[in-house]
Amino acid sequence: MPLLEFVPFLTNVPMTIVAIFGLGLLVRNGFLMALGFAANLAVAYLTYRLLTS
Repeated sequence: MPLLEFVPFLTNVPMTIVAIFGLGLLVRNGFLMALGFAANLAVAYLTYRLLTS
């Protein structure tokens, strides 16, 4: 069991971002890649703020 699964459904957000990246690669769509990258940055920033506050 991954460490993140102690909190239910916590891994859904990162896996959704991975799915967006995969879909962007599959259809060769730069907008989906940018959307996945922006979502990744947002989650990283929120995690940083949560851990440093």
